[in-house]
Amino acid sequence: MWKLLENATRAIALLSVTAVSAHAFDVSDARLNFNSSDGTIRVTSSNGSTYDTIEPSALSASGSVRVLMDSGKVGSIWIYLGACHKHKCKPPVYPDLYHSGVGGRDFSHDFSFNWSTDLMPQGLSNNAQAGDIRLACNTKLAEGGSIYQGFSFERLVTVTLGLNKFADVNPRPEHTDQFTLPVKVVCEPIKHPDLYFVAKAKDIDLSLKTYRHAFSQPNPGTKCQKAKLSVKVTTYTAGHAKFKLWTKVGSSAMTSKVVETEATSDGNGGFAAEHIEWISVNKSDQVQAKAEDMVAPIGISSGW
Repeated sequence: MWKLLENATRAIALLSVTAVSAHAFDVSDARLNFNSSDGTIRVTSSNGSTYDTIEPSALSASGSVRVLMDSGKVGSIWIYLGACHKHKCKPPVYPDLYHSGVGGRDFSHDFSFNWSTDLMPQGLSNNAQAGDIRLACNTKLAEGGSIYQGFSFERLVTVTLGLNKFADVNPRPEHTDQFTLPVKVVCEPIKHPDLYFVAKAKDIDLSLKTYRHAFSQPNPGTKCQKAKLSVKVTTYTAGHAKFKLWTKVGSSAMTSKVVETEATSDGNGGFAAEHIEWISVNKSDQVQAKAEDMVAPIGISSGW
């Protein structure tokens, strides 16, 4: 009697082990490798001072998936935009970049995908990567970059490889791993207003200096001393600076011209534009010069 009970217990245990093994799904190793990617994340500014908007843009990539199993077989593979975990990998929060029913026990699979222009703003925003990308653009601004010139850099975007077991009716993965996809981020420059130039002057400094060995020689028998005229326009922002420059040398008539130059970071948290030119003078000439900002309706001046 006890022998029969023992044999029955062993048979039930064997059936249980067999049932568990039939449903086991253990991934030994899963790798996602990108051979190429072509996509640009374009970030713009709506307020003229910070980057706050990710524009529509497309994304394409190709590569391979390699999977090794301890037990079970893979029925489907997915690649999602963003970092998600198993059954939580669902659009629209985590868009499907790629899906295939090709699988097996131990296998390699080549893939490629092309995503439409709505991927970047919606997909990145849904899984919180958009905020990190905007922050990266604004960090570049804080480090001295100019929103009027723009800049670009490479960024690693997180993607998730998802696997589910063979013959599983669940349309979401039971195994997930995270990887990164390199993309280019372009923080686009803003356009200057048509009416006024963007870099309003805070201060204008003008200096005139002569140097012993600085001269021009219009012909073999003539040497003319030269004076170095320097104008520094300190501005509130980066961008175009515009000023009018008057000069008068000796008894000659006064002349004026409009000078446009670019104000950039001065390395100390401010912005400045510099203009340098050389003026031919005689030893006895008196040189007068003045620079006046033309950005504001009533600009500041360096004085004579």
